Amino acid sequence: MSQLKIPENYNKLLKKYEGLDGTLKQEQDQFGYELFTETHIFYNSDEIRKYSRELPKDFPTEEAEEYTDYQKQNEYDLGYITNFSQILLFGVDGSDCPFCMDFTENKETPRVIYWDDGELTWRVIADSLENFFDLFEWE
Repeated sequence: MSQLKIPENYNKLLKKYEGLDGTLKQEQDQFGYELFTETHIFYNSDEIRKYSRELPKDFPTEEAEEYTDYQKQNEYDLGYITNFSQILLFGVDGSDCPFCMDFTENKETPRVIYWDDGELTWRVIADSLENFFDLFEWE
């Protein structure tokens, strides 16, 4: 996990939205799929490293067995993730569901994935940090 670099634009976005609450502009993700969440806490670099190391404990491999017959809903549905080596947790919503940077497909520009506790699945909700922050109205 130490090889993953937090993108420079994250700190700029963090400063821009610091102390603000984000509510979805529309109840959908960047790709038009239904989404119900809000922002709650965003982490600094040290917290990102700390909480990212804890992800495997929060989503243990043993739990994945319950998802073996799970049918993905669309191409952005990731099911149950057990390998967090390319993922950094950068914040949570009001229910403590994590927002994460996923470097699996692009080492420079992470997509944003989210644990949807309503659907019990990891899903891609934005293809970049900028597009993630653009999903919300900020107050």
